[in-house]
Amino acid sequence: MEEVIGELPLTAWSEATIFDTINQWIFENGKIPSTRDLTRKGLPPIPVIKNRFKMNAKAFLNQYYPKPKPLCSSTYYGDKTEEEWVSDFVAQYKSVRPRAAVEYNQKRADGSPTWATVAAICGLQKWNDLLAYCKLDKFERDVQTGRKQPRRYFSIHRQTDLEEAYAKIDRMYDASI
Repeated sequence: MEEVIGELPLTAWSEATIFDTINQWIFENGKIPSTRDLTRKGLPPIPVIKNRFKMNAKAFLNQYYPKPKPLCSSTYYGDKTEEEWVSDFVAQYKSVRPRAAVEYNQKRADGSPTWATVAAICGLQKWNDLLAYCKLDKFERDVQTGRKQPRRYFSIHRQTDLEEAYAKIDRMYDASI
């Protein structure tokens, strides 16, 4: 009799049944349900949770099924740290050898983030900023061979720097022949 009184008002949803059903749903779907998921058939209805636990569904899920904190600033790609995504981007960049951001996005591995997502994880917004952050050179097509070659940048401040830059370019050109 005490069990029946403890379950008042009588419903098919006891506390144990609620937890069992949600745990099974997590096992089958691989994620914690949201309040929107609780409106699906087979899960305990939101009014039942409110009645049984004296809290709204969101508070219930936050208390009993807290979501893990993402390892980086991305909620979708939060399963890895910023350093892991940068390392992944660098490896793919070197294998894809893109000349532009669009080409990288087209040729990247399935399931990996776009360059813009990696940049956002790093707090950046531009393709060139991401390349500089990762210490990567841009690739250009070699006119003679058609292969992509890293683009070299020179900053020139004085006339003597200009002469040194010309000499460096000449040495690079001679070495490539």
